[in-house]
Amino acid sequence: PDSSLNNEWRVKITVPPFNPNRVLSETFFRIKPTKNKMIEKRLHITKESNNNIHNRISSYTKNGIFIWYSSNSELNQKGSLMIYRVQDEKVSTFYASFENNNGWKINQTKDIPVAELLSYIVE
Repeated sequence: PDSSLNNEWRVKITVPPFNPNRVLSETFFRIKPTKNKMIEKRLHITKESNNNIHNRISSYTKNGIFIWYSSNSELNQKGSLMIYRVQDEKVSTFYASFENNNGWKINQTKDIPVAELLSYIVE
C-alpha cells in the first residue's frame, strides 16, 4: 500500500521532507508585502530528519498556497500533485496522482473528492 496515503497526518503540517537534491526549482510570488522573510527562504534545505518536524508550513505564510508536482511525468506516464493551502493560519492539504493510460486520468486522491478536482481541470 502507498504509505503517503495513510491517515497519519500531524496537527501542525510540516514542509514535505523532500531531499533538496531532488527539488529542481523553487519559486515564490506574493500579492502584497509582508514582514515575514520566511517566505523568501528555501523550503527544502539539507537538515537532520528530526529538524523536519519543526519546519512548519505555517511559518512561511499566514495565507498562501504551496504546490509540488513530480518531474518527468511525460516520460514516466505518471505524475503527482500535492497542494498545501494556508488560509488564516489554518492548513489544508490534498494529493492526487495521475496516469496516462489511453489519456491522462486521475489515479488516486487524498483529501479531495475526484469530482472537485475534475472541476478545476480545464481541457
